[in-house]
Amino acid sequence: MKIKIFILQIIMFSCLNLFSQTTSNVLKVQGESVIFTTPEEMHIYIPLISEDPDYYKCSDRLVKNYNYLVEILTASGIEKEVIKTDNINIEENFSWEQEGIWEQRKRVLIGYKGSIGVNITLKYTPEKLTKILNTLKSNENKYTYRIEFQLSKKQKNELLEKAIKIAVEDANLKAKYISESLNLKLLEIKEINFGYNSISDENLAKVEIFSISLHEETVSDKIVLNPEQIEIRKTIGIIWEVQK
Repeated sequence: MKIKIFILQIIMFSCLNLFSQTTSNVLKVQGESVIFTTPEEMHIYIPLISEDPDYYKCSDRLVKNYNYLVEILTASGIEKEVIKTDNINIEENFSWEQEGIWEQRKRVLIGYKGSIGVNITLKYTPEKLTKILNTLKSNENKYTYRIEFQLSKKQKNELLEKAIKIAVEDANLKAKYISESLNLKLLEIKEINFGYNSISDENLAKVEIFSISLHEETVSDKIVLNPEQIEIRKTIGIIWEVQK
């Protein structure tokens, strides 16, 4: 019986010793960074639409409109390489008709409708924007368009690096102040968590949209727009092992 009790005491002592070795005090700190910046790229979207009762005429007119748009843009100094298309679509075009007041409305095929989305992405300058808008309005097609501002690839990379560094520095300072206030000694880092606060990597390119559609007969010598600044937030969670 005494032997059993002795063995049980040894087992309990070993467990307590193991527990004391594997557990330690930790300090969890979250570093944060907030950066404001102005996007330097402009993105212009131009939708082209063609409608015709005949399928082939609809398709041909759509292609001609696109080729003409590329021609006038390149003639104004816009590089052809920056003119992109995101979709080409031709579909049946229907209308709803009603012969009599008591008759049910009928879905009638009236022809075909085609569309092409044209995208232009350039570094924003008032001169380039004015040149493009003047070109779009210098013909009778009356193009509609939307203008957006976005971060360039260089901006995204630089801002991501800067945001991470600021968040890490913030976490280090917080850990330093807390440990000094509580008379703790910071040991090794046990864990690092890189998180996002309100904005993801993909959203790093997202900005407030500025949309315009001008239809005046004349355009001023220079159109100056003021892109809205965007806010980028990053968080870093760091866990230190600490000792009294």
